[in-house]
Amino acid sequence: MKRMLWVLVALVMSACGGNNDPVLNAVNDEILDLEYESFYVDRTDVYPGETIWIEWRAEGALYFDARLYVSKDDRIDEADVLVVDEDCGVERGDHCTSDEYVDFFCHYQSDNSFTCREDGEILQRNNLTDFFDALPQDAFLILQLCNGNDCERRSWPMLFR
Repeated sequence: MKRMLWVLVALVMSACGGNNDPVLNAVNDEILDLEYESFYVDRTDVYPGETIWIEWRAEGALYFDARLYVSKDDRIDEADVLVVDEDCGVERGDHCTSDEYVDFFCHYQSDNSFTCREDGEILQRNNLTDFFDALPQDAFLILQLCNGNDCERRSWPMLFR
């Protein structure tokens, strides 16, 4: 009940200061925990010219970072490619928010480019040529959600052909 009260107070106050409101930031950082509700990818392999649909949902925190990586294992390290880096919040125009389903659509092309979109806007264009040892390449898509230093991640196996 206490958590719901803080969320209600935070939502009411978000109309005043949005993502930059210091009170909301304090509530977000000290009281609200970020938790995964779901993470789903519509396939486990992708051919050039195809699009991957990624759907996810988080709950709890009002402000958090969403990062999508392409990795050769199910852990994040310096060899991975960051393909999406989004700030999520409560202001109008924020692509991703807590307690709502969010969709990324990532298009893979024959030149190894990997372009991700959300709400019709290009989030990031990436070239995966240096990432691939050979094709087909076994990999993972890893979605990491972070509220400050509190991070949760989920991975999905993917075969790039």
